[in-house]
Amino acid sequence: MVSKTQRTNGAAWLAPINFKMTLKTIVDSAKPITKFKTPKINCDVIIYIIYAGLIKKVAVKIIENLLLLINKNMKIQATTIETEGLLISESVIFSLAFLIPFLISGPQLLTGTLVNCLLISGIKFVDKKNHLFLAALPSVAAVLNGLVFGKFTIFLVYFLPFIWLSNFVLIRSIIYLKEKLSLSFSITLSIILKTVILFVTALVYFKFNFVPEIFLTAMGAFQLATGIMGGLMFLGINKILYDRFR
Repeated sequence: MVSKTQRTNGAAWLAPINFKMTLKTIVDSAKPITKFKTPKINCDVIIYIIYAGLIKKVAVKIIENLLLLINKNMKIQATTIETEGLLISESVIFSLAFLIPFLISGPQLLTGTLVNCLLISGIKFVDKKNHLFLAALPSVAAVLNGLVFGKFTIFLVYFLPFIWLSNFVLIRSIIYLKEKLSLSFSITLSIILKTVILFVTALVYFKFNFVPEIFLTAMGAFQLATGIMGGLMFLGINKILYDRFR
């Protein structure tokens, strides 16, 4: 049997629902309890940071370019000074290599020693592209000396190509050997090689009766002696220059 209270509660439950009030209640419950304020961003600070970063990058780039420009100018100046020094030394050596055999006809021991010293000096003071010119210059001057001063001999003309070759071999072999051996030993071997080239040439010419027997000595022992003395002279000059400018 249902009591009166139960009937009342059941009636309340079955009463019509007020949907408008219910919806308002749900919406109100969904609203945030506390309202948060959006923080205000200072645009001036951001702009300052951006400008500071850009100015820093530009300043660093300018400094780097200045340093590169200074370094480049220093290299150009050093190269210019080195090139001018090489040109001056080349001019001196070329002049002496021509004037000594052209103006001094004897004694041959003296002129030969000086010429060999100049040829060996080409390894340091003459550009590689001018080595052949240096190798040919003394013998051409010697021929001109004979033509000008009346001591010309046709026999020397026979030897010209081989003298040029032997002088060129002397210079280039020293440059090659000094990378593996001492400078003095490289000069000695190169002088021997030059002497062999000239002596073999003189021997062949003598066998075919192109030149007299005296050329065997002139292109053999004499070349070896003047070459060694010229090498010693160069080593002495090189040591003096090294001790002074090191």
